Amino acid sequence: MDILGSSIYEVATKATGMLLKHGEIIKRTGGNWNLSKQEEVLCRELHNVQLILQPENSSSHNKWHSHVNRGTVLETIEFLLGERYSNLHHLWKKVETQFVGADNLKPYTYGSRLHGLEGEINQIDYIIRELKRDKQSRHCTLLIRRPIDLTNDYQPCSITTHFQVDHNDRLEMTWVMRSNDIALGGLWRNLFMNTHLHEQIALATGLELGNYYHYDYNLHAYERDWEELITIEKKVKPYKGYITEPELLTNEKKSLYRDTLNQYFDTHTARLMGDDTYMDDLVNFTMKQRTGIPEMEFLR
Repeated sequence: MDILGSSIYEVATKATGMLLKHGEIIKRTGGNWNLSKQEEVLCRELHNVQLILQPENSSSHNKWHSHVNRGTVLETIEFLLGERYSNLHHLWKKVETQFVGADNLKPYTYGSRLHGLEGEINQIDYIIRELKRDKQSRHCTLLIRRPIDLTNDYQPCSITTHFQVDHNDRLEMTWVMRSNDIALGGLWRNLFMNTHLHEQIALATGLELGNYYHYDYNLHAYERDWEELITIEKKVKPYKGYITEPELLTNEKKSLYRDTLNQYFDTHTARLMGDDTYMDDLVNFTMKQRTGIPEMEFLR
């Protein structure tokens, strides 16, 4: 099943509608986030769903909409930096404490694995070098899931991502997930995060932005969230105005920004420190984007 659109708002709302209309209702073992309190629940599911985001701009995706929240933006920054702060996640949901170490860091994040901050190769740097060496390379696959994950409770929902240049010399990105809970914001949040990475790789390689492909083996929503999803299209507002073009976040800026980010977190309370203008400064320092979206006053 393919779902196409030119903005995250368009493809995500289409996917929500398709799930509610055509999703198969089955009984699943559900419960809280890490399933430590299990119960039998009803779930709507679509299998093997591909979302295709076709950018109208050669350098940036239409990413912004009113479902973007403070936690989404901060987690995107963490993703681009490759960090593992548990603090960021407290701003959009509770992180199960059993997955956070004594150092108040998560055991891994997608960003930390892609950037090689767990002692492995920096996969981001590799594919940038590879695409500059040979833009027709088919070697630009980044791995998120590891075999060791099969032995852990905390398994990544995402598996891999791949970059390749199409026949019009535009950079395509494909992201593959084994499981995606649309109501937890997983689809909206992942599209927002991943399209930022797509833009960064395009900027770093000097390539125009091509299609973003997002493949879910299992896209689902639990019964407790169905009613809210029915009205989500009315609640979420698209943004069609001008947003400043993205700016390349170099490794030097990443290093500087990690130091800056550390200054704004109290690792004991997991609360964001600083005044009301910090979020605006944070986003602008990273992407140089001022949204000017009335629905997003929390970004001001």
